[in-house]
Amino acid sequence: MAEGRTGPRGPEIADDGVALHRQVHPSWWTQDGRPSSQNFRPTPKDRGLLSLADGRSRSARAAFEFHTGTLGLRSLGTLTLPAAAWRSRGLSVHEDALRTADGDPHDDPAHAVADYRGVMDDDKKKRRISQDLQRVAGGFSYQPAAA
Repeated sequence: MAEGRTGPRGPEIADDGVALHRQVHPSWWTQDGRPSSQNFRPTPKDRGLLSLADGRSRSARAAFEFHTGTLGLRSLGTLTLPAAAWRSRGLSVHEDALRTADGDPHDDPAHAVADYRGVMDDDKKKRRISQDLQRVAGGFSYQPAAA
């Protein structure tokens, strides 16, 4: 979703306690049955801005339902971390509402991003950050019964 952009569209999320939700892609699963650290690492198409859902306006369950239902994307469930977890690893987190045409169901006022642009050229650092976040996240904050 960050394709073609140079930065976040909104202010930094200053409250360290704000819950930020991340969806677990079915391909990013470890052999021992845990979400892999790849879930917390941007891909090249992200351009350093990893998509999250802002917990102030969307619960873990609602984030999953929006991702899978409205956007039609795949997810095994939601992982949730406070803004402090990202910030303590040198990343800023920002509001990043997605707005298209009026009434478009793909509008996402709860969209947020973790800004990895400062470490995009340092694969070791990106990997270390994503592994730390994976450990801190623990288990799912929401997982549908069918998953």
